[in-house]
Amino acid sequence: RWGWIFVRSLPRVAAAQQPWADIRSPLGQKSALPNPPGTLKPEEPNIRAEELVSLFNFKCKRINAEKIYQEVEQALSISEDPSFSSSHPTVITNLRARLMSAMLYFHANLHNLLLLGTMNRGEFNIGYFTKNASAGDLLPMVNLSKADIRGIADTYGVPDDIRLRKASACACDNTETAEEEWAFTEDELDSMCKMYSEDELDSRLQASSGAADPGSMGVNKNSLILFKSMHRNSEHKRKFYPIFQPKL
Repeated sequence: RWGWIFVRSLPRVAAAQQPWADIRSPLGQKSALPNPPGTLKPEEPNIRAEELVSLFNFKCKRINAEKIYQEVEQALSISEDPSFSSSHPTVITNLRARLMSAMLYFHANLHNLLLLGTMNRGEFNIGYFTKNASAGDLLPMVNLSKADIRGIADTYGVPDDIRLRKASACACDNTETAEEEWAFTEDELDSMCKMYSEDELDSRLQASSGAADPGSMGVNKNSLILFKSMHRNSEHKRKFYPIFQPKL
């Protein structure tokens, strides 16, 4: 089976075609087109993507998306305000993610494929993805921790500089890593996802003295508070749209 892997940066998308295992949805459709939530910065012009293309001998197609972004932002009068992006980084991030999703779905529809979401368990539980953009049609990794995924990548021979690299920030601002956006570490996020239930989170919070301690699985109390808030506030992303029933 043939599928597509997309590795995206802010200005460009690198699409690498590769053979897939015979993965099919319950409807019997082929699955492909992973839709990554993270980004590579412009000053790192797909270096790691090029490394993977070379390592696994993928066929590669590059699409320059920057012109599309610029034209849409100009149509919305965003480009007329130089401070708009810095004042509204989430708005710009979500806009670009949805434009990217449209391009990914174009290729998925063209080849009669489904789109794979690439959120891991931590990202899914704190809503670290753009609604109506990053989720895709299938979510194969939302029950896998970052540690699990790194272990799988190791079995495929993915180089350490890619496998162990911290997740890039999603926001279109000066933030470098996802950890900076979250205000806690990837390891803490993996640990907090193991607690999952709100009752356990509450009991950990009550037992925590503030600093990292064994009672909170080595997680700082402030991190627990942030995680709980992010989990609650992003609940709408993990549920299907509310359907209103008219009363006649």
